[in-house]
Amino acid sequence: MTTEPIPDATFEAALALHRSGQTDAAEAAYRVLLAETPGHADALNNLALLLKQRGDYAAAEEAYHESLVARPQVPEVLSNLGVLMLERGRLKESETALREALKQRPDYLEAWNNLGNLLQGMRRHDEAIDAYRRIINATQPRLNAIGERIQAVLANPTLASDPPAEVGRLQSMGRTARATLLEACWNLSLLLLLKEDYAAGWPLHESRYDPGRVRPVLLPPKLPMPMWRGEPLAGKSILIWFEQGMGDEIQFARYIPWLKEIGASAVTLVCKAPLVPLLKTVAGVDAVLAAEGKLVMAAQDYWSFPLSLPLHHKTTLENLPASLPYVAADPEKTAFWAEKLPKRGKKTKLLVGLVWAGSASHRNDYHRSLASLDLLAPLAALEGIAWVSLQKGEREDEAKNPPPGLVLMPLGGLIQDFSDSAAIISQLDLVITVDTAVAHVAGALGKPCWVLLPWLGTDWRWGLDRETSAWYPNAIRLFRQGETGGWPLVIEAVVRAAKRLLPKKRAPGKRGGKA
Repeated sequence: MTTEPIPDATFEAALALHRSGQTDAAEAAYRVLLAETPGHADALNNLALLLKQRGDYAAAEEAYHESLVARPQVPEVLSNLGVLMLERGRLKESETALREALKQRPDYLEAWNNLGNLLQGMRRHDEAIDAYRRIINATQPRLNAIGERIQAVLANPTLASDPPAEVGRLQSMGRTARATLLEACWNLSLLLLLKEDYAAGWPLHESRYDPGRVRPVLLPPKLPMPMWRGEPLAGKSILIWFEQGMGDEIQFARYIPWLKEIGASAVTLVCKAPLVPLLKTVAGVDAVLAAEGKLVMAAQDYWSFPLSLPLHHKTTLENLPASLPYVAADPEKTAFWAEKLPKRGKKTKLLVGLVWAGSASHRNDYHRSLASLDLLAPLAALEGIAWVSLQKGEREDEAKNPPPGLVLMPLGGLIQDFSDSAAIISQLDLVITVDTAVAHVAGALGKPCWVLLPWLGTDWRWGLDRETSAWYPNAIRLFRQGETGGWPLVIEAVVRAAKRLLPKKRAPGKRGGKA
């Protein structure tokens, strides 16, 4: 079934509202169009995109299917549906939609990128690499051809009936092709890093901040000095500019001593405010400044993102800087928290910290965080452990209502910054956490930490199948979901491992006399 197209001006007006971020007005406009022209495929597709952005996945799915009924086998709609199914964890349906999109248009590079992301999530890594490389191999010649055509038109305007318009059209095509290329490079870098092929992964990882991407992970700051590209640092000063999550900033602070080793005269670190007191304890750092507010600092010769340092260090598994600890707990704060922590005694043998959720804004938080603290209820059966909540932020109050039998000291509301977290962790026997910055605090302190990892969307830094972390040797142990996902089996494994840490109970019986 096909539909009569609505006037271009009407649809473009709705689309303009959508693109400008006026989502309420855009939704209203799409629904008016659909009331006037039921089953309009383009309006349904764009409404579905809007609903997905809002998190209304069920309504978005319905709109995609209605669009495909109105105009079957449209590659863009099939690809969008495939992405939605991936985010909902319906992987087979996602693959069906994406492969149908590619059947309709074999050179649809965005669909190849989406398929690569799906295959990566399904751990079909070789197939995912093939999908990303297909994009890279197809895009580079396309960019070269566009560039040659632009040069030809500029050199001989008679080649086009309207040279300025032709050049503009070609430049737009080039930007689109380059954005697709950069997206493939970024996704391939994450997969190579996950597979611990660091030599191949680090260069591609630089695509994360390229402004040519559709959705850059970050953008380079406007600073009066050049970005460091690996030039000699002897006698030069360098500024390390924050990026991504706070766990990233902690993990890659380990490279600061190396910068001094290769001759940097001064290293200044700009980080998020809660990290300042903790990262001041890193050896080799000369100044640590909060990213928030106006920065006042001496002139610098270069600047770098922290996650670009492994590229210039040429980091591999063999030379990875993994000496622990590389941060320290503040003595005064340690003394302060010692007064608040549970005391060890006959009944309390171990102090263990818990974190069950990360920030809800994280792209994979649905899979990495525990949906409820109640999932940790099996821990209550472990006698001899005093449990301490290190949960900070939007879900910290859950510690005040733990599962029955799990006595949990809620400290989140008293923690001001990561130096508080470090002071507490330094006095614990163990930390059990999902994949959050707390894992990096414990790891950087060299304290035992068990990290609970999801099956879908496992972060690259933990590798594919490792039981321990190459970045935090002898500190972090990894507990992974199985292919079917779900946390109960992970928690069971944690309980078994924790039992082995507790002193064995003596069997009942008479005491023996002297030999």
